[in-house]
Amino acid sequence: MKVTPHARKQFAERLHKAMVGAGVTPGDLARRMNKTPQTIAGWLNAHHYPNHATLHRLGRELNVNAIWLAFGEDPPEEARTSNAGVAA
Repeated sequence: MKVTPHARKQFAERLHKAMVGAGVTPGDLARRMNKTPQTIAGWLNAHHYPNHATLHRLGRELNVNAIWLAFGEDPPEEARTSNAGVAA
């Protein structure tokens, strides 16, 4: 999937917001995700975009919904209720 520069920029903004909300520094996130600091910087600077599995892991690590993180949208209602009570 080709990700546009605009989509990468929007993702970078949401990632930064999620990190601030979780009190997580780029270094913290790199350690938690087993990624290099350069990878995290690439996401935050809108140079790169994570793959599907990494987006889901970012959501879990930052306690945000991966759909919101990826697209800036809340998941459909059925997706929110179908995961209720499921441990990550």
